[in-house]
Parts: sequence; C-alpha cells; structure tokens
Amino acid sequence: MTGVSLLIVVVTIVFAVAVLAGVTWFVIDSMVRVRRFARSTDVLPGRAGTAPREWAASDDPAPLLHRRLRYAIALVHENHTLGADPVSRAALERLDDAVLALDGRLVSVVTDSAPGDDDALTPFDDAISALERLPGRLVYQPPGVIAGRVDETIAYLGDPSLPLDTGESPYSDDESA
Repeated sequence: MTGVSLLIVVVTIVFAVAVLAGVTWFVIDSMVRVRRFARSTDVLPGRAGTAPREWAASDDPAPLLHRRLRYAIALVHENHTLGADPVSRAALERLDDAVLALDGRLVSVVTDSAPGDDDALTPFDDAISALERLPGRLVYQPPGVIAGRVDETIAYLGDPSLPLDTGESPYSDDESA
C-alpha cells in the first residue's frame, strides 16, 4: 500500500468516526431535550406555567388538557414562517400570552372546583381543540391572514362561546373529488 492510499484510508476512517460521533451527539441531545420538556409543566419552552408539578405525569382530565395545550402551542411554533415577518411574529407573541393565560385559568378552575367536576373543563377542551387546528389553518397563508386567524383563535381562547371560522372547505368529502 502506498502512502497516498494509506492517507486516503485514514482520512476516510476519521471522517466516518466524526460523522458517527456527530449523529450520536445529536440523537442523545434531542432525546434529553424532549424528555426534559415532557417531564416539565412548562407551557412554552422556557416559560413556566402555573400547573402543579404532578400534572406532568397524571392521567386526570385537567392534566391531560394541560399537556394537550402544551403540545398544541408547540405545534404552532414548529411553523418557522411565523417568525419571518413582524406581523406574524407579533401575532405569535400575543398567542403565547393567551395560551399562558388559558393555562392559568385551567389551573385556577381545577383548584377552585370540586373534584370530578368535568363540566368545568368543557370550555377548555373546546378552546384547546381550536388551538390544535390552528397550525393547519396557517399553512401557506400570507401574513395578514395569519394574523387574523391567530387573533380569532386568541379571542376564542378567551371565550370559547364565540363562533370560530374553521377555514374548512364548504364542500363535503364526496364533492371535492
């Protein structure tokens, strides 16, 4: 084996080990971050909510609503185009504040109501369902439409009795084909 071919083999091995180490680090770091968020009661990463610590693993209705709220707003934040322009960015900041307020109301309703009073949680279920639909309503929309739909969702989070334009097609499934 000549010196050049030996150098190529060594460089290839070093490169493969470096790539493998980088991928391993990325996977481990991602798993740690996901687990840390899943075990916390933060509504938004880095912005703690008011939920009790035991809600991170409880299967009661209120903690489940809290976790649905957390994952719904995380899904909204996955749309990176929302931070691309000032109008959408401001709407997203208002939505974050509204979600934190909704989480605070959820915690206060649960602590103030009698155990097993699931009727008090119905408006929260409706509001969180609207938030879960929001990411699909924002796809491929211009900034003005995004801000309007976010503001509409914010109003609904504050008062789930308001009508909410779902942005769904007026056609039934069999007519759209």
